[in-house]
Amino acid sequence: MGGVGIVLDWLLALAAGGALTIGLVTLITGRTRIWGRDFSTRDARLLGAIWTTCGLTYALYDLYGFLSLGAGLLPNVLGYGWGFLVTFVPAVILIAGLFWQALIVLRYERKRGPDS
Repeated sequence: MGGVGIVLDWLLALAAGGALTIGLVTLITGRTRIWGRDFSTRDARLLGAIWTTCGLTYALYDLYGFLSLGAGLLPNVLGYGWGFLVTFVPAVILIAGLFWQALIVLRYERKRGPDS
């Protein structure tokens, strides 16, 4: 893996670590204020759980992908469908997390009402 691959790996690791850290802090404290909204403790903990799950998934994906692709083992182990298999699980988790976050924000807006 060349220099560009190592830089991209570090960037993904930084993003995953940031999401994991923010998610754990939000999950433990139950407080968050994002997008100008002050979420309830329950909603903040749900958002923290989502961010923690996404951050952990991408951290593991980054570690496994870098080690296996850097060593050149992955195509030999999984055959020709490895590209689909490697990106499928993190993509599904990210899309599910974004969908769940949107539901939490919509529920918050519905509770608050249109005049607030």
